Amino acid sequence: MIEPGMIPQYTGDWAQLEKDIAALRKKAGGIRGAGGDVHSRFQGVSAHYKAPEAGQLLSSTLPVKTTADEFADDIEALAKALETFVSEAKPHADRLKQLKQKAFTFVTASRATTTGPTTRRRSTPTRR
Repeated sequence: MIEPGMIPQYTGDWAQLEKDIAALRKKAGGIRGAGGDVHSRFQGVSAHYKAPEAGQLLSSTLPVKTTADEFADDIEALAKALETFVSEAKPHADRLKQLKQKAFTFVTASRATTTGPTTRRRSTPTRR
């Protein structure tokens, strides 16, 4: 017999997940921008700092920019993976929800059919 309660269901919140994906993308942009800003603002020192090691000093913030870019890339990849999950899994989750509903309806109907109202035996009329 079908056990509708055993049909797995997605218990997450699709709308919230989509909001979280958008937030991840926004944060990635912020991280990328902050890393770039640190490096470009530090380059402003070049107008006032003249020394043999100036090039080395000015390039010292490039790893900040590079690391921020790499980290933002990773966050964007995560957002893309979650986006793919939503686009591929949601239709299946919706279908499972419908199937569970149909299964409950089917089980209820088949129980009613097999355990329906009791039928009375017709008594044969007695002859006089």
